[in-house]
Amino acid sequence: MILLIAIVCVPLAGQGQTVKSVRHYKDVRNIIWFTPSATSKINGIAIGLIARSKKQQTINGINTELSFICPFLIVPELAQTISLPLARYYGKAGADHDDRMNDFFSGNKDSVREFINGLSLSMGTIQAERQVKGVSLSIAANYYTAHNGLSFSAYANWVKDYKGLLIAPFGNVSKKGSGLQVGLVNTCMNCSGLQIGLLNQNGRKITPFFGFRSRKKAAMVAKEIGEQCLEAR
Repeated sequence: MILLIAIVCVPLAGQGQTVKSVRHYKDVRNIIWFTPSATSKINGIAIGLIARSKKQQTINGINTELSFICPFLIVPELAQTISLPLARYYGKAGADHDDRMNDFFSGNKDSVREFINGLSLSMGTIQAERQVKGVSLSIAANYYTAHNGLSFSAYANWVKDYKGLLIAPFGNVSKKGSGLQVGLVNTCMNCSGLQIGLLNQNGRKITPFFGFRSRKKAAMVAKEIGEQCLEAR
């Protein structure tokens, strides 16, 4: 009887391990894979039109996005990128300044679905639910919830929370961050570090050519308005 049970159970246990290993193989792809996909992790090179997943996905290595329509979709955003520093003070746009910032940066770190660690190369990104640690190079615009490292775009960077360097000819837009912004127009609701551009907005302060706010000052401002408020706004 014991021998019979052993004969039946051993194959079933092996089958369970096989199913588990197959599921793991499908959930994690190595060397090279394509996006969008249902995998939770890609180690190596990810290739696709856009790295957009229905669930959380991590790409460790190189992410490439070849969507040729992205450079055309961001054209309407360029005027808004350039006008944001003045929008707070003039006309109806002034009343809508924070609303426009809040509408775009509606997500938070809990809503991030894409995590990229390494190098991201794209024609342009059209979503903000993404966190990058490393280097992002885009022909159009970069739209991220959070970015740590270097983000370069041939048009503009829209990054809710950044740490590092943002470079874009037309400008950079952020809610908070620390580091350096370089562009025609730079906008941030509260950031520490340096801004270099024709117009530089940091909170309610606008300066030409150069803008600077120390970490101590940024911490004081964050305390006044509340970090939770800044995160939600």
